[in-house]
Amino acid sequence: SEPRFAVKLYRNKQEATEAHLEAIEAMLSRHFQKDINFILRSYSFPEETRPVWLFFGGEETLKNRVIKKIKQEVFRQNFRKREDFLAFLKEKALKLLFEKSHQLFTAVSEVLTEYSNARQAIRELEETKQRLGVASTLPQILREELERLVPRDFVTIYPSEFVAQLPRMLKALGIRAERGKLSTEKDQAKAAQVKPYLVEYERLSRRFSGSADPEKARLLFELRWMIEEFKVSLFAPEIKTAFPVSPKRLEAKIKEIEEKGLEKDSR
Repeated sequence: SEPRFAVKLYRNKQEATEAHLEAIEAMLSRHFQKDINFILRSYSFPEETRPVWLFFGGEETLKNRVIKKIKQEVFRQNFRKREDFLAFLKEKALKLLFEKSHQLFTAVSEVLTEYSNARQAIRELEETKQRLGVASTLPQILREELERLVPRDFVTIYPSEFVAQLPRMLKALGIRAERGKLSTEKDQAKAAQVKPYLVEYERLSRRFSGSADPEKARLLFELRWMIEEFKVSLFAPEIKTAFPVSPKRLEAKIKEIEEKGLEKDSR
């Protein structure tokens, strides 16, 4: 039988674009389903991290989240011409699918390993404080940091380029826990340098909560990423940051978000 098509009208351009992207993703996903199944069978997570991937919902759940993210990032293409769609399908899609799969499965495996290491370092910090009879809130603070940095749905909520940075950030958190055994006061002094930017991030997040503007979401995420890199530079300076970061750069980003928000609100 002949294929049937339906026309649907949307209230605004953003909704229409999102539906269009989802449709492109669905068509390409169906076309490459055998390859996606092959990728699912080909990758597994390190067995020694089993307790960690159980925390994230188990291996099957985690793998399905990874595949979903790969399909979104590879197949959500805003094609408006049939020839562009067919060229991508024939010349680029499969290569990009396998490249992204390798990158993201590798990154998630490294996240699981470094998450396990960081959790162990925090546990050892707590045991050390208890053995010395020293009351300290630092272990709990670091556990909360760990949960904020890598929530259960981290694969879903973070872009893949940020997921690839998480192992380095987790390694820095583990180093912070190690150094916390020696001096809680130094840790508190460094945390005090980060706090003003976290307060600003939370304030801006509340201000723009409920906004469907992707530009605001992008800028807020950039600020969040910068703050995480700033933590790395303070607590584990031997680990390189992904890009230069400083109080001056953080203040400039906060100002940029404020100005963009005012600009959009005035329209």
